[in-house]
Amino acid sequence: MRWFEFDRALFIRLLAALELPWNVKVPSAEKIALRRLHEPAPDVAELEHG
Repeated sequence: MRWFEFDRALFIRLLAALELPWNVKVPSAEKIALRRLHEPAPDVAELEHG
């Protein structure tokens, strides 16, 4: 993500912290870890250029 791109997940977390939306479902840490194991690693070129 670039500096000028809007982070929707952060916005939703902010709203959830303010208790504005109802029924916000957040994945468990275990599910997040499993998802990261199955994602392909980014190319080095992508990391250098953002």
